[in-house]
Amino acid sequence: RLLATGVDHVVWQIGTSEFTRPASDEVLGWIETGVDHVTLEHPSVTPWAWIHITCDLETEEGEPFFHLPLKADPTLGAFVHTTMFYTVSDPAPVYECESFSHQLDFLEAANGEREQVFFPETAWWLGFDDNLPLLMPVTGWSREQDITRMVRDYDVMGHVTFTTGREWTYWQYDHYLSVATWDASLSWSDYLDRLSPIYGGATVEALKQWTARQVEDFYVTNPEIYFYI
Repeated sequence: RLLATGVDHVVWQIGTSEFTRPASDEVLGWIETGVDHVTLEHPSVTPWAWIHITCDLETEEGEPFFHLPLKADPTLGAFVHTTMFYTVSDPAPVYECESFSHQLDFLEAANGEREQVFFPETAWWLGFDDNLPLLMPVTGWSREQDITRMVRDYDVMGHVTFTTGREWTYWQYDHYLSVATWDASLSWSDYLDRLSPIYGGATVEALKQWTARQVEDFYVTNPEIYFYI
């Protein structure tokens, strides 16, 4: 009934949670059943798998659990996910990871084999912005790095952002990503310059300096310092 409503895409989560999993053969069986149904009964709908990032959730063979869709029918596309403000290559000490570079491994393995969409986050709710919303312009810089240094090297046909609108000025990152998706040459710094008529030059300069401070603190000085927030 859902697929008959006119939707173009359906994206499946494949774990029982971000941190728990069923048996791999069961998951692949469910994927096969789902892909067969969609392609036979609703050929205008594209099926996708959400490729989550949890680093210590593994298959029985010791491979990343959320990379199981690499073994599925190539009709199944992939929404390759990263979380929070992190890039796909810099330190990311969350989800039992040191970085999210294993998602580059997925992009490489699936490149040319199945359709892929890059699926980062630009705003979210978590313990560090539930009670006191934060200003995290490092997010814009991180999305720039992914677009200009990493993701563009692969055959990625789309760029979708996961956003919840909890943190202060989250709309900036959504809007920047929307513009940069069409113009990959637009840097986060140049985008902030475009906001001068809204904020004024002094505020834009403060945002640039705050971005640089967060990049230095979170990616260089001590990647775990954000836990103190």
